[in-house]
Amino acid sequence: ARGVDRAKGMKPGEKVPFFACGISSVMHPRNPFAPTMHFNYRYFETDGGVRWFGGGTDITPSYLDEEDMKHFHGTYKAACDKHDLEFYPKFK
Repeated sequence: ARGVDRAKGMKPGEKVPFFACGISSVMHPRNPFAPTMHFNYRYFETDGGVRWFGGGTDITPSYLDEEDMKHFHGTYKAACDKHDLEFYPKFK
């Protein structure tokens, strides 16, 4: 909900009642040459009826493999570019 007033109807400084939930997952491979991966997804909802999703992902290699990093970031760039060419540099 970009550009949406998430505190709509609330007075300045007033606490915004909300509900939030999410999931976070980490993969720790046994193979030290396979990178650790993490993702999380979140859902927020204010009592004022504004709702949005958030989240992210990252890769943490024990041993850097440039091809793995190119593939990881290339995959996310391609997904972002389908929607807006500004998303990948903005969210990276």
